[in-house]
Amino acid sequence: MKEPRARALMIQGTASGVGKSAVVTALCRLFRREGNRVAPFKAVNMSLNAGVTASGGEMGRAQIVQAEAAGVFPDVRMNPILLKPVAGEGMQVIARGAAVGLLTADEFVARRAWTWDLIADAYRELAATHELLILEGMGGPAEVNLRETDLANMRVAALAEAPVLLVADMAFGGAFAALLGTFLLLPPEEQDRVAGFVLNRYAGDRSLLTPAIEDLERRTTRPVLGVLPWQAELALPEEDSASLRDPGRGRAAQLRVGIAWLPHLSNFDEFGPLTREPDVAVTYLRVPEEVPRCDAVILPGSRATAADLAHLRRCRMAEAIRTFAEEGGHVVGICGGYQMLGRRLRDPDGVEGKGETEGLNFLPVETVFAVEKVARPIRVSAGPLFGPGGPDGIVGYEIHHGCVRVEPGTSPALLTASGEAEGARTQDGRAWGSAVHGLFQDDHFRRAWLNTLRAGRGLPPLPPRTEDREVIFDAWADCVKAHSEWPRIRRLALGQ
Repeated sequence: MKEPRARALMIQGTASGVGKSAVVTALCRLFRREGNRVAPFKAVNMSLNAGVTASGGEMGRAQIVQAEAAGVFPDVRMNPILLKPVAGEGMQVIARGAAVGLLTADEFVARRAWTWDLIADAYRELAATHELLILEGMGGPAEVNLRETDLANMRVAALAEAPVLLVADMAFGGAFAALLGTFLLLPPEEQDRVAGFVLNRYAGDRSLLTPAIEDLERRTTRPVLGVLPWQAELALPEEDSASLRDPGRGRAAQLRVGIAWLPHLSNFDEFGPLTREPDVAVTYLRVPEEVPRCDAVILPGSRATAADLAHLRRCRMAEAIRTFAEEGGHVVGICGGYQMLGRRLRDPDGVEGKGETEGLNFLPVETVFAVEKVARPIRVSAGPLFGPGGPDGIVGYEIHHGCVRVEPGTSPALLTASGEAEGARTQDGRAWGSAVHGLFQDDHFRRAWLNTLRAGRGLPPLPPRTEDREVIFDAWADCVKAHSEWPRIRRLALGQ
């Protein structure tokens, strides 16, 4: 097979959630602006935040965003292995965009030879058609117990012959210890690949870091090549729900939207634009006492719908949401949340676990899980929800195993581009559900829905607030360039 010809630079981190994905996104945009044919690559991604390519392949949302920043179409080879944790100890394995089954961690490790071949092939194919690949690691490279089974960090760097920048998060302290400890735990040949460090999410005077930076550089003989400031409004997706902050807590706003916190919460980045609306405070709901304070409650996507529904019942959230709806609150379900709002969920093939689960009975629908997975982009209209003139041409995507059967005569929530009914709603529209992800990322849909909540409070409507992804990419790239040793990073990547 033809050997890779692209150059590469790899971003690794001291742990998950330190900002590797955001740094890769900025670098993809910076190199693109300089005229390079650049693409992202993450060999293995463990995340429930997934998206769908135009060809129907499933991959990590972060890599989709990185591809957009690089100015190329998302390609499943950019994330050849996606692992999606499920209820229990297993995970669903997505290989080159297609679900190949449920495996335990031991079973996945046992298949590492097959997995590595798939990763290496995907990398070589991308390297043959691009000038530069920006690689992203997974977790941290210095987990001693995982070194022998590494498929995502230093083994990928060796394949690509890539220098490595180590990123640490300054937000919660311990960044210098994390960088030094990670570096010292690496064997000498892997230390040789580390070309420098990046400190991320720093909210202070950079000069205060000088003694610590000098100490780190002395101990490791590696430079700190960037101190990136905290960007509270950075509109890029998080990969790990554990890293989500609660943006609405303590914030004064005219509207409060609650998103039910689920153990297997998926595709949570679609609610990011809601958190940036000036009249909205978004709260992740963990206890029932928070529900009555909301104007609307959203049940989000889930990778283990029945198990997460059982969780809502155990913590009395289901009861609180029922009372909230009876008292006039708005309730929305997206994908797995839509399935929860139905009358029952049946799993005859054991996709999540054989059996039947009673739904919350908001909507006259029934879900039957099937082994075959639906993953496709979709275009819809919101006329049924908002009436004539409602937002049209909304581009979203579906990722689900369940087939939702809607009882005849039920009012739809949306219409597909071909005029077919999609989703379901109550007659008053206060409760509705849809299998379509990405609705709240559409500026006009998001504002139309928020204006219905405002009307209920006697507030005047507001115009849509536009989130221009290109502007966001450029602003973040400018920030990284201004707060890093960009010429040195550029030379590392391009060898110039």
